[in-house]
Amino acid sequence: MSKMTFLHIVVIFFLFQGCTLLPDVEKKVIYEYPYHEKMIRIYYFSANATSQNMMQICLVSEGGDERVVANYECYNHVISVDTTTNYMKIVARDSSAYFPHSPDTLYISKELLK
Repeated sequence: MSKMTFLHIVVIFFLFQGCTLLPDVEKKVIYEYPYHEKMIRIYYFSANATSQNMMQICLVSEGGDERVVANYECYNHVISVDTTTNYMKIVARDSSAYFPHSPDTLYISKELLK
């Protein structure tokens, strides 16, 4: 049996078994914050072989539609969220590292939150 025929048989076997070659990325809500009539929802995506830990900030409208505002790598914990007249301030850190890092302050302009 040739190598190509064997490879085709293996691929067809995995397709019928429902096996995926790439695992699903875990997405979980780590923080929600009311913002006017909307909601700021912050998700955490776990790391895998091709990506870092990631924190995604979404703006959820009253109808439930989500819009991605920003993505930040290497964060998995939100300490606080505060809004001012010009920006939204998020204090976040990565608690999964062997040596925990000090918190970082992330700023998102009000124009992105409209």
